[in-house]
Amino acid sequence: MLLRLSNITGRLSDMPMASAVVALAAGILSGERWQLPVWFAAAGFSLCCVMGYVCSRRRSGMAYVAAALVLAGMMLPELHRPLATVPYGRSVVMRVEVVAEPADRGDYAVAEGRITKWRDMGRSRSASDRVWLWIGCDSVACGDCLTVEASLSEHISRHADYSAMMRRRGYVGSLSIGAGNILHMDRAAVSSLQAAAVARIRALGLREPERAVVEAMTTGSRAGISPELRRSYARSGIAHVLALSGLHLGIVAMAVNMLLAWLSLLHGGHVVRNVMVVAAIWVFAVMGGMSPSVVRAATMFTILQLSLAASSVCSSINALAATVFLMLIFDSSYLFDTGFQLSALAVAGILLWGVPLSVRLRCGRRAVDALLAAVVVGLCAALWTMPVVSHIFGYVSWAGIVVSPMAILTATVIVALGAVAILLPEGWLAAPLRTLLDHAAGLQNAVAECFDREWCAADWRMDMGEAIAAYVLFVAITLVIWSADRKKKVTLPDYDDYIRH
Repeated sequence: MLLRLSNITGRLSDMPMASAVVALAAGILSGERWQLPVWFAAAGFSLCCVMGYVCSRRRSGMAYVAAALVLAGMMLPELHRPLATVPYGRSVVMRVEVVAEPADRGDYAVAEGRITKWRDMGRSRSASDRVWLWIGCDSVACGDCLTVEASLSEHISRHADYSAMMRRRGYVGSLSIGAGNILHMDRAAVSSLQAAAVARIRALGLREPERAVVEAMTTGSRAGISPELRRSYARSGIAHVLALSGLHLGIVAMAVNMLLAWLSLLHGGHVVRNVMVVAAIWVFAVMGGMSPSVVRAATMFTILQLSLAASSVCSSINALAATVFLMLIFDSSYLFDTGFQLSALAVAGILLWGVPLSVRLRCGRRAVDALLAAVVVGLCAALWTMPVVSHIFGYVSWAGIVVSPMAILTATVIVALGAVAILLPEGWLAAPLRTLLDHAAGLQNAVAECFDREWCAADWRMDMGEAIAAYVLFVAITLVIWSADRKKKVTLPDYDDYIRH
């Protein structure tokens, strides 16, 4: 099979936003390393835009456009750089919202927080400072609003590299919170929709710990997950299925698309289907508590859904790139956010490798094809996120590469049936739903506990260069596949032969 460069250029011409997001990301990374004056970068950006327009019919025009995007990316970190409104080093009374679930670190816990108000000289001032919380008590949970008397520290960690990384993610400093400086605590306010969803799941009467798993995967409430079960899921490499994320929103989008596929047969039915899918995505996001990561994933899948009418892998990749591009324009710190990276890379792996491979492996039997597609999609998503997981968390779950496809199968069943239990009225469906959810969650827990072994995960932290080299390899493999992708050809008979016969 010949490798044709024209196949690669043809593919890339169908997805211009992929090239645009690469140039913008390169500019953001360069802006973090080399800071140019904003006026200088803006002047260069304007000049490149003008030259790109003048040379639009030449190859040099694309080079000017790429240079303009790089310069735009270099400006974004400076324009988005967070500035603390609360003074550093001064003990003040402030209102702090715990944005994420505190992560246990042994003697203390860490979490993302946001200062919304602070009081100075008897005067209340508004704020929106993103801070890193060092928590020394067990009573703090995600969503709590704390009134504390503390001083904002400019140092996020004693490690300079870690502090720099956290600043790139938008944090302005850190706060130390303990039982001694918490003046008042308002428990997490749960939305009425989320509370109703939790009540509907609990009304099914599921077994424990199956109920806690179903509740976590459909409503985002992880209060019932025991530390032992968390450890089993983490070591087996499938902890991501417990946290409401892009995986669950993708399952919802896929399930609704399949249920409403018949609408495409009606005039304008595809528009109705897309609207209903987007509505289902955001309803599920609200039921999950609308955490920042869920909102980003919902935004990503909303834009991706709008590309379904084109029905091509290239348009979906272009839509994904456009989504990433717009979100980086809005906030360049997303590029350094772990959740954003994992969501984008998982979707990219599925679109670039998972979908084409699933199509090639079809055998014509729907049940077998669906099972095979789930395995292939899970494997591709695990491979594309593995370098980032190794670089950030310092371990690689070998079992996760094998177990993730099975976990995606059980997660699909749990999320789909859980959504049915939440949305449809109670009745004769309660008993079969209870049985199916108990068995699906029980199987998922059994798999996690079966692979809860030391050999299933290795302590291996890729440095930045190794992680980048891994993704360069992934892209190179993709380009080789594209170059070898041959289209079907129909050979027409020669004209003289046609006349002769």
